[in-house]
Amino acid sequence: MFAQPPNDSFTSNFHGKTYTQVKGDALVKCILSTPHAQKIETYNPSEGTINISVHKSLAPFASAAFLDLVSSRHFDGNYIFRVVPGFIVQWGIESPRNGSYKAKFIKADIDPPPSQHDPRRSNVRGTLNFAGGNSGTGQVYINKSDNRYLDKEKGSLPFASLDEESMKIVDSVYDKYEQGSGQVKALNNDEVGKLFPNMSRIERCWISSSIER
Repeated sequence: MFAQPPNDSFTSNFHGKTYTQVKGDALVKCILSTPHAQKIETYNPSEGTINISVHKSLAPFASAAFLDLVSSRHFDGNYIFRVVPGFIVQWGIESPRNGSYKAKFIKADIDPPPSQHDPRRSNVRGTLNFAGGNSGTGQVYINKSDNRYLDKEKGSLPFASLDEESMKIVDSVYDKYEQGSGQVKALNNDEVGKLFPNMSRIERCWISSSIER
């Protein structure tokens, strides 16, 4: 879990190691829910707040683009339209929350690889990255398992990570929609509820803290 020490920094535990976030790093919180689902004996809808530690000091270009999207509320109301068991969860596609809305997203540069190995910049469980590398789609994904082979793709080194408590929420997201879920941008909320009642959604994201000294 993240802690908020009194000295204007915060720590996170990732892959068994405690990191202290330093100058320029930020903590983003996102509320996740499954608004159309009903609790039944075999399925409890996913819900909770996930903590995303954004490593601006390690990946300034991708981090800045992500934080701009958070500030512009691009992710608010986004359905988690792609969930691949043992692989990733993905969101950021234009949602039906306000009709013709589309993010203005420019990721100008690719962050260079780290000079030393750092698991926070490898596609391992609990890391977050932009889908499509440098394609500028505004979509992001979380690695549900170690997918290091993705590291060799251009622009595909992660820039943020989640703690294990947040990953428990991510792991609970419904993953049985194999076909058609990518069409959510063409549907209104009522249609999503009828076609994909167990699909989870990012209700809101905000920057909780930022270390700037």
